[in-house]
Amino acid sequence: MDPVSALDEIGFWLERSRGSTYRVEAFRRAARTLASRDDVEQLASAGRLRTVDGIGERTAGVVVEALQGRVPAYLVELREQGEGPLVPGGEQVRAMLRGDLHAHTDWSDGGSPLELMARTAARLGHEYLAITDHSPRLTIANGLTADRLEAQLELLAEVDAEVDGVRVLSGIEVDIHKDGSLDQDDVLLDRLDVVVASVHSDLRADSIAMTRRMLGAVRHPATDVLGHCTGRLVEGSRGKRPQSRFDAKRVFAACAEHGVAVEINARPERADPPDDLVALALDAGCLFSIDSDAHAPGQLDFLDHGCARAAALGVPTDRIVNTWPVDDLLAWTSRRA
Repeated sequence: MDPVSALDEIGFWLERSRGSTYRVEAFRRAARTLASRDDVEQLASAGRLRTVDGIGERTAGVVVEALQGRVPAYLVELREQGEGPLVPGGEQVRAMLRGDLHAHTDWSDGGSPLELMARTAARLGHEYLAITDHSPRLTIANGLTADRLEAQLELLAEVDAEVDGVRVLSGIEVDIHKDGSLDQDDVLLDRLDVVVASVHSDLRADSIAMTRRMLGAVRHPATDVLGHCTGRLVEGSRGKRPQSRFDAKRVFAACAEHGVAVEINARPERADPPDDLVALALDAGCLFSIDSDAHAPGQLDFLDHGCARAAALGVPTDRIVNTWPVDDLLAWTSRRA
């Protein structure tokens, strides 16, 4: 087994199970380090792997086992622990999902390169993956300026041509300004396959202000998906955060009118929207998109959480846009043109 592939796959399983960031980064860093060297076998033969910066006892052991033609024992253990879905109940919905419309790379606040995200999506059986890094206003997340987004689009086209088995779609998670406008040049937004619009600031604003803000974004012709609409956090290292207040009936009615999908954000710390709001969106006739909001390759499998919720809440699969073939999906997102 290729040592770099073994290290990367260990990172995948740790990310998938929400392992500690420190442990994940140890294996990801070792993979990056060895991928740039051509003397790995010589170092291993000489017992000098640990002289390489970023290679520790555990990662060196994985490399040696891989070079000996074995699947490293730690990887075998993680594969066995990861058998089956992350949560039960959404298997039928997950089987119908063709792709994921919300994922981040190291171009913004994700932890891995675009190519690795694409290759992982292909390995998971995705037919398509939208790369939706943040927009410039979100400086804490290294949001993409127009120039950086232009550069990413060039790389994305190269990766799409090189990685077999998955269509890599261009996209953005664009911040919604207080006035409801979107945080990127409209001409550039029109070039993208998928636009996810999300609120990331002033989440405690009053209901009137937040409703006006969200309606502006939903009515914007570039918006395809309304991302994690309440902004809540229900668990995790960032603590808990209450949901934003807004007139959900008005916002979801606008989503239905303008063909904007309501995201079922599958990150377990978000589980957004709450169940009662999913019911309101269903009654309003909304479309939905079940998205991982992945910031690392292993998190692409977070879709399991969203699928289980969608199944439990009775969301019809024909109203979930990422169950659609890619041509139908792109026909929908091109409606704004």
